[in-house]
Amino acid sequence: MITSIWAQSKNNVIGRNNHLPWSLPDDLKFFRQETKNKAVVMGRKTYESFGSKALPKRLNIILTSNMDFKSNDPEVKIVHSPIEAVNTAKEQHLPLYVIGGASVYESFMNMADRLLITLVDANIKGDTFAPNFSEKSFSLVSQCHHAQDKKHAYSFDFLTYERKNKSDQV
Repeated sequence: MITSIWAQSKNNVIGRNNHLPWSLPDDLKFFRQETKNKAVVMGRKTYESFGSKALPKRLNIILTSNMDFKSNDPEVKIVHSPIEAVNTAKEQHLPLYVIGGASVYESFMNMADRLLITLVDANIKGDTFAPNFSEKSFSLVSQCHHAQDKKHAYSFDFLTYERKNKSDQV
């Protein structure tokens, strides 16, 4: 199974200057719970935004077109195509979670079985945007609201979409 997971504002922003433009501790907790003990695939810039360190308790797969890119971290696997990322996760018998950035989300959209989207109830300035997906291809199967509180500057909703028809996949 391939799951794409991201948080976006109402105006589709997912990042600014290679960082999340908000602090939502419960969303980060959700992300950790969902991806723990799974394979995660990310682009090189996303990996570098984490301090070039592997996310703990996950198989970290870096998708890059830079054939010279190396990591000294033994927890990191470098791949150069989405199919290579899928095969790397399959070899370890792990579900694959796509965690960004924007071009990585786009490259996996036709393969995704499920989308986990945190929709932040705000319009936020940013320079990186959520991937487009067709509601003809995906069905909203669950929605859970989280109110604004002392730890969360914005309210948000956890949305789960599942692919309607597997024949839509490439």
